Amino acid sequence: LSFRAAYSLGFRAPNLVQTSTPSFSRFSNFQEDWAHCTFVQQSSGASCLDFAVTSVISGNPDLEPETSRNISAGIVLKPLDGWVFTADYWSIELNGTVGTIPRNDQIAIDEFLRRTGQGFNPNVEREDPDSDRVADIEAYNIANGTSIEPFGDILFVNETFLNLQTRRTAGFDFFGRYETPRTKYGRFKVSVNAALLTKYEQDPFDEVLPLLDDPIGSETIDPSSVGDLIQVESRPKWRGSANFRWNYNANVGVGMNARYVGRVYDPDVTATLDDGSVIDFEVGRWYRLDVYADYSFRKSGLLGGTRIRVGINNLTNNEPPLYDNSAGYSGRLHSVTPRYFYFDVRKRF
Repeated sequence: LSFRAAYSLGFRAPNLVQTSTPSFSRFSNFQEDWAHCTFVQQSSGASCLDFAVTSVISGNPDLEPETSRNISAGIVLKPLDGWVFTADYWSIELNGTVGTIPRNDQIAIDEFLRRTGQGFNPNVEREDPDSDRVADIEAYNIANGTSIEPFGDILFVNETFLNLQTRRTAGFDFFGRYETPRTKYGRFKVSVNAALLTKYEQDPFDEVLPLLDDPIGSETIDPSSVGDLIQVESRPKWRGSANFRWNYNANVGVGMNARYVGRVYDPDVTATLDDGSVIDFEVGRWYRLDVYADYSFRKSGLLGGTRIRVGINNLTNNEPPLYDNSAGYSGRLHSVTPRYFYFDVRKRF
């Protein structure tokens, strides 16, 4: 039995893309204009539609380095020959994270500032309002006793790289391995890895803070950008992998690899239950199983150093769970590759 621990401080300088990029664009067909939803929908009865919005992302030469504090502690247990178990706790506090305020939150800030009489968000560039929009806003002002300035549709949203607020993450890593001694039946090796995420918290940006206590604003900000983000989008609570290998002798071997990803929730897709509560869309658990067998030529000669392997990846032909994006699955978590057979020859010289 042994113990291990580490404490460190770190920093990461922003890269050239983050400091020097003139600009590049990202396009989305599915973005609510929250000011349109509040002022036009209420006055004309129009639905809160999605709009096509372009984000213009640019570098910032005044960025400061990210800084971090890292703590880890764990144990290593070797109870018997061939057995190894490890368990580690880790914690990372990241300050001044380099990133951008998401497009949705920029538009939500714009709505909040207009509604509360504090102007508008200059990062949300809009076209001049047409006569219909002016009439809609005037109708809203008359009905609500306000003096909202008319505004047009969104042209684009400026997203400049900034040093954002603190991010805190923590979790546990587990590992186990067993390897048998060589017998007349060969040698077996089994290993298992598991990761448990216990904390993923993002402090809100200064510009978003006032919206959190606002009944309307709190419903418009991106729920995946602040707060407790465990099991939100690409952050499952559990991940795991396992490997099995049987070597009958120096030539013949069989193996299996398995991967597991726990469930997450997509806050962009919700459902309202009969009791009025709102739940996020569940992206279910996923696993993948690969198997193979190989033969290695150990002796010298033409085939010496050659390994022939046949295998099946995604043995159960498991499909990734449905996810709300253009691909229909999460490329960060899952694989869309169906079952396939392969034949592989490798030679070492």
